[in-house]
Amino acid sequence: MALTPAEKQRRYRLKLKLDPVKNDEAKRKHLERYHAKKKLVKDMTEREHRAAKRRWKIANKKRRERQKAAQQLVENTPPFTPRSGTPDSPRCRSRKRVRRDQSALYRQNVKLQEELERLKKKCNKYKKRYQRATA
Repeated sequence: MALTPAEKQRRYRLKLKLDPVKNDEAKRKHLERYHAKKKLVKDMTEREHRAAKRRWKIANKKRRERQKAAQQLVENTPPFTPRSGTPDSPRCRSRKRVRRDQSALYRQNVKLQEELERLKKKCNKYKKRYQRATA
């Protein structure tokens, strides 16, 4: 049976990881490619530098927010309590699965309805523009 490209790639990468010399060489090449693409600040124009600083600022802000949220989660999480020895019955598990699937479908439905409303508004906007332009 023929292998799919993804399976071939997976096998190739596994073989590569097993050989430490080849693995180091591949990592080094990847790093060189990365550094070749990466533009240094001294090589940027002022405009590019401002844009990069703006991106860095936003990325750092998001990173700090994520860290803060994770820290609050750790602080506010109560200590682990072991579950009682009564496992869920198969009936209960299937009911949970049904509820989970239904709620996922409901959320998807709500999103689609919002998208439909947005597109209807857009359609009406362009209809009015056309009518005003032809009148």
